[in-house]
Amino acid sequence: MQKTNILKRFTKALWPIELHEMKLFMPMALIIFCLLFNFSALRAIKDSLVVPAVGAEVISFLKLWLVLPSAIIFTLTYVKLSNSYSMENIFYIIVTFF
Repeated sequence: MQKTNILKRFTKALWPIELHEMKLFMPMALIIFCLLFNFSALRAIKDSLVVPAVGAEVISFLKLWLVLPSAIIFTLTYVKLSNSYSMENIFYIIVTFF
């Protein structure tokens, strides 16, 4: 009896996710995995394409004059959409561009 109790506590400490929480945890873990995979793959592709073509000194220029304005424009667009549409419609609007 005590051996089972110790094993249960050890399992609970090692994997604290209940069985009924698994249907929410697994899709979220898959989404995070895909996000991290895409981030690292795109970063490697960017470095392998940009550096040989124009040099490493261009990366900071691209971040300042391309990435920053794009992020600001996307944020402002998202704010405008969130004032006009529901969250579900915003999701579908953004996903249609991809």
